[in-house]
Amino acid sequence: MVAARPPPPLGPAAPAGRRAIARIVDFVLAWIPAFVVMVLGPDDRPVAVMFLGWVAIVVYEVMFLTLLGATPGKLLTGLRVLELEGSKRVSLRAALARSVELALVSLTLVFVPAMIGSVLMSPLRRGFHDRHGHTFVTRRDGPERVTQADLVQFEQLFQPPPNTRFGPAANLDTRRRARAHRLERAPWLLAGLVLVVAVLQFGQSGLLLAGLSALWLVVFIVDESLRVARSGTTPGHEIAGMRIVDTRTGAIPSRGRSVARAAVLAPMLYIPPFQAVLAFWVTVHPTHRGPHDLAGATQVIRVDAVTPGPAVAVPAAAQRRLPPPPTALSRRSTG
Repeated sequence: MVAARPPPPLGPAAPAGRRAIARIVDFVLAWIPAFVVMVLGPDDRPVAVMFLGWVAIVVYEVMFLTLLGATPGKLLTGLRVLELEGSKRVSLRAALARSVELALVSLTLVFVPAMIGSVLMSPLRRGFHDRHGHTFVTRRDGPERVTQADLVQFEQLFQPPPNTRFGPAANLDTRRRARAHRLERAPWLLAGLVLVVAVLQFGQSGLLLAGLSALWLVVFIVDESLRVARSGTTPGHEIAGMRIVDTRTGAIPSRGRSVARAAVLAPMLYIPPFQAVLAFWVTVHPTHRGPHDLAGATQVIRVDAVTPGPAVAVPAAAQRRLPPPPTALSRRSTG
């Protein structure tokens, strides 16, 4: 008797072509109420008029997402929006978080290239608005519920990460999740960032801002180097289930390589013009290595990946030096 096959994993994500058509339709429809309120707004207060237009687009997105689970454009193209870990309907919180960014893009058009790039460079076609709202766009006949674990499984089975000698390579989405938690258990970095933001908001001296920003980058380089040289991870890497290894040995990078890696990473990660370059580089590289990985001769690998086919063993020398992978319990405690 042949054993029954397990149910297929989730997927695929909504095709980019359908999403593009849906966004064009929604752009046109959302601009109708936005145009009306902007025309009726005060002529001598352009900022207030722009704000009213932004609110109108947010209301358009939130109303359809919470009531129907999809905007008119997505209904027309057979797509719908799911909230991760949520029920069939998108919550008000998720709809708002997702819509505020989309409304800004629709109103100004300045950030359209960034939005398109964030969708196309994501293996799961999740743009920055999807990640901010914790949502996932799927086909109308897709799954009724999606969790973060489902997304990880989908990514690994339908778009498996490239294998290296030391394990599956971490892609851009996974590395973004790690960087989102980078400031955890790093009070000096967090305090310094708050100070820089405060000077940016209320300070008058551009020289002071530049000096504090440069000092913060130096502190970041020191903190990042020490953590990577000590354990091969940062708090974010632990939470996302990743390790940083030396491409020659698979062991923890030396202090010198860790410093070289951090020195290149710091400006590319926190200076806006270089962020797009970093994201594009990691996406197109065969094993998702960024310029900082090349500078430090390092590779970021997944330690929680489910890879089809034969497993790739980590060398014994690397196993002795690398800490055990984080468990689900430890991730919850650190998150």
